[in-house]
Amino acid sequence: KSGGTGQLRLISFALGAAVPFVRFDPSTDTTYAPITINPSTSIELATSDVNVAYLVYGLLDQGSAPPDASTLLIGGFPAYRTYLRFDLPKAISDSSTIVRAEVLLTQRPSSFANVSDTVSVLPLIPTSTETVSDMRRILDLSADGIFAAVDSLRLVPSDSGLRVLNVLTLARSWSSLPTDVPRAIAFRIGLEGGQPAELRFFSSEASAALRPRLRITYLP
Repeated sequence: KSGGTGQLRLISFALGAAVPFVRFDPSTDTTYAPITINPSTSIELATSDVNVAYLVYGLLDQGSAPPDASTLLIGGFPAYRTYLRFDLPKAISDSSTIVRAEVLLTQRPSSFANVSDTVSVLPLIPTSTETVSDMRRILDLSADGIFAAVDSLRLVPSDSGLRVLNVLTLARSWSSLPTDVPRAIAFRIGLEGGQPAELRFFSSEASAALRPRLRITYLP
């Protein structure tokens, strides 16, 4: 053992721009090379994404307020996703020609983080059958909206008003799906977990004029 001073530095990172590491410098001598330790972990039979999850931890100082029953939340910290399931009559989905289909969402202002920045809302297409009941698993198994020609939205968190998303190709595809695959759509925010912006919408518990709706124009 010897006297003197030393330094222990913990280097963090933001938005995945670098790899966190620990640097130990026991001497003030500038000719001495500090010891840098890069973190690593290995869990038996674990997948690479599980190992990464145990390797890099996020520290949340203040998160977004959880949504109440009348609110749908997309994004925020920790990040939320929204799942909408539709009860579409077979007379429309199987026996008619759908010429227009839109999901209508009423946005409500958010006051949490980056409220003036434009952020993306990315659609997800659930593909699992009704035998999968865990919502996290349903969302993990969802496909990107681009496969059903559902485009993203660009919104500002502090704004409010009606938002319309074209889902014509998705609605037309429902007639060819097995009956045990829910007719649904989900949403996540761009840079999910890497930026704190959130988007809030009225849920089906809100007043009738503000609830999410599926608007379909069809020919019998």
